[in-house]
Amino acid sequence: MWILSGSAPRLVEERGMKNVQPNQPTQTRLQPTLSALLPAFDFAGILQLLEQGRANGTLRLGDAWLRLAGGRVVKASQGAQDVVSAMLAGRGVLTFRAVPGTPTGPLDASPTALLLEAARAQDEAAR
Repeated sequence: MWILSGSAPRLVEERGMKNVQPNQPTQTRLQPTLSALLPAFDFAGILQLLEQGRANGTLRLGDAWLRLAGGRVVKASQGAQDVVSAMLAGRGVLTFRAVPGTPTGPLDASPTALLLEAARAQDEAAR
């Protein structure tokens, strides 16, 4: 079951928590987590949701990961463009774990721009 937690809407997976009401701040030691099975869920939509929500945390699919700060990609397990392309074509469990504070890294990339470039590259490869 998914619930909203804290003052900003964030998805948190319920694990053994009883009598928790949606939209009420909670005292929990769980990291806010989102999990989705690809390709049943749309990776591009999830990444854009995290960008629009200015999320801080790590998005992971297998060994590939993206670190987000304020919804922007600041670090990646390999080239950010390669990771986004792999995740678009990927299968398996995609997870996002929010972190307190703001992660740092050498990049400052727009997830939307990375998605558009990955779509362009896939289109050219199909020709």
